[in-house]
Amino acid sequence: MFDKSELFAERGQFCECGCGLYAHDAHHALIPNLKRFSEYVNDKRNIILVNHHEHVALRKFDNHEWRVKFYKRQVLRYGQEAMTEWLNSLPPKMKHRITFAS
Repeated sequence: MFDKSELFAERGQFCECGCGLYAHDAHHALIPNLKRFSEYVNDKRNIILVNHHEHVALRKFDNHEWRVKFYKRQVLRYGQEAMTEWLNSLPPKMKHRITFAS
């Protein structure tokens, strides 16, 4: 489980897309927020801090291109082994969603 304030303390206050704007939201970057799988999707390896306007109004990050970029960012942050461990922990019903780990 993640704590947004903990992530801000760990990562800083800026949007992780590189736009230079302040981050307000914790975005489920790789696997969408599915309540029945919250223990997996709320893992901080799945969370990116983003600007609210880009996240909600523009829906900028809900596409394959951004999932790939965010996955690469998380690999740099946590390491390939930790990301692979998280991906392998996903239930089979979620694995079909993994199209970004390239």
